[in-house]
Amino acid sequence: MNLTLPWIFALVTALCFALLAWRTKQGWLFWGLAGAIHGLVTSTIILGLGEAAHVSMSREGAHAFLVKEVFLTSVAILITGWVFTLALHRNHLLVWRAVRGLFTKKS
Repeated sequence: MNLTLPWIFALVTALCFALLAWRTKQGWLFWGLAGAIHGLVTSTIILGLGEAAHVSMSREGAHAFLVKEVFLTSVAILITGWVFTLALHRNHLLVWRAVRGLFTKKS
């Protein structure tokens, strides 16, 4: 596994979390640290499992699999990061209304 990829994901996620916190005048340092931890942990888990899955593949097959792993890692970090930062970007009301609408009876 390329050992620099998780750190790149951690840096980008930290910058995004810190930017969101800075725009809403929250503690950008703590949100940036949380984003770095989130990006590092999520990318390490996904890329590590992907590395274990393609140990027995050829080099060409492993490279194609790595591209899919990086895409999956990006999507996973975006989705979970969006959920973790709901309080910062103020879209949580729309989500809760949609969830509540699924479970309430309509007359």
